[in-house]
Amino acid sequence: MRLPMNTSLATLKPSGIRRINALAAQYPGCIALALGEPDFSTPDMISAEVTASLDRGDTHYPPNNGRPALREALSAYMGDAGLTFSADEVILTDGATEALSATFMAMLNPGDEVIIPTPAFGLYESIVVANHAKAVFLDTEPAQFQIDEEALRACVTPATKAIVICSPNNPTGCILDAASLDAVAHVAEQAGIYVVCDDVYNRLVYVDGYERFAQRHPELREQTVVIESFSKPWAMTGWRLGWLAAATPVIAEIAKAHQYLVSSAVSFEMDAAARALTVDPTPMLKVYRARRKRVLAALNAMGLDAVEPAGAFYAFPSIKQFGLTSEAFCIKAIKEAKAEPGQWIVIYGAGGLGNLAVQYAKKVFNAHVIAVDINNDKLELAKEVGADFVINGREVEDVPGLIKEKTNGGAHSAVVTAVSKVAFNQAVDSVRAGGRVIAVGLPSEMMDLSIVKTVLDGIQVIGSLVGTRKRLGRSLPIWCRRLGSPCRSKNVQ
Repeated sequence: MRLPMNTSLATLKPSGIRRINALAAQYPGCIALALGEPDFSTPDMISAEVTASLDRGDTHYPPNNGRPALREALSAYMGDAGLTFSADEVILTDGATEALSATFMAMLNPGDEVIIPTPAFGLYESIVVANHAKAVFLDTEPAQFQIDEEALRACVTPATKAIVICSPNNPTGCILDAASLDAVAHVAEQAGIYVVCDDVYNRLVYVDGYERFAQRHPELREQTVVIESFSKPWAMTGWRLGWLAAATPVIAEIAKAHQYLVSSAVSFEMDAAARALTVDPTPMLKVYRARRKRVLAALNAMGLDAVEPAGAFYAFPSIKQFGLTSEAFCIKAIKEAKAEPGQWIVIYGAGGLGNLAVQYAKKVFNAHVIAVDINNDKLELAKEVGADFVINGREVEDVPGLIKEKTNGGAHSAVVTAVSKVAFNQAVDSVRAGGRVIAVGLPSEMMDLSIVKTVLDGIQVIGSLVGTRKRLGRSLPIWCRRLGSPCRSKNVQ
């Protein structure tokens, strides 16, 4: 007989991030793009502190909340940002994830509700639900990803215990303005609820005038929990170091949960963490800023609208115009093509969805990619995002012949997103014996197909149904990073 498990946890789906990473791991040489991870190395002066700590034999249990010297450094660091928390009101954690877990574990009772403005990092919902509480979603899209006070009030019930805010936001990159912060403060004060501030991106800001909730509303420090991380500003994701701060009565309860979740952060990383606080992340920020410009220009060239991120390192484009889920399109199209590392794939139609297919084929499936289009701007963009070779169909008389020359006999697969009879016919002629043609585009005219060639060469022609509107929110979660910035969508898990 199967014994019962946590019924709340049973309602959660496995993490989408982990699912995509597992898929990527099936393809040798694949670059996993699902995690929001800086591609920089941790600065050498930080890493050097670990070597020194190990040389001293610093491998024993440290204090559960972190060494006093580091907590003093964290208190001073936050003070420089206008946040007043003593060293005793700071806990060093195993990353921001553990900080969130300890906070909600200490805060929530069964049946409590937590308001989560969306789009949001899916971990919030997971932790809330795992603690037998309920996630209540506040859609911020009608307010241009800001928080409307009236809409927020409508989410409050007698069971509401907290609201969690993230600014700069994951995944939109938007920063909550003064009106939004004030709206949260007004509702929190009147309803008597906690404000959990996920401030892990507070050092990655591209605009002037950025304010943090705890900085703007110190009068609510008894109701505020601030969570930060070493991961993003200093490219220390694998170190698993974060911290949280709260007023004494609140931090005392969170400390209990922390004690039972972990023994401590890693002892020989603590001096390195203190050193990190003295390192200016501005050089990385300059690179992110340049990438942001490039990403937005690329998305615009693809016909994809995107909100301009004011912080973090994400882009959040909309593909509503297509009525499709880009993830479903790319995964299904490339999987049906049975792409394998080192194989040749031809993408006919390099704009919009075709561009996404280029990126997915290259970055996830590690295939060799040829992009075909009649627009040089789209071809240039396809080259930027990874195409090994591009062909302008108007400038090349024999497209299939050139493809066969470049691929030593023909492509293994062709994906047709172009709504063109010519493109479809060229796709059939450009694959080698045993190849596959995936038809995604829908030309209005009848298409010809050589039955003799198809049969004798064993070519498979497949029509692909690529997805539904239901999952539109999961737009471009893993392709954008190689353009210069990762992106995620509503409730990414």
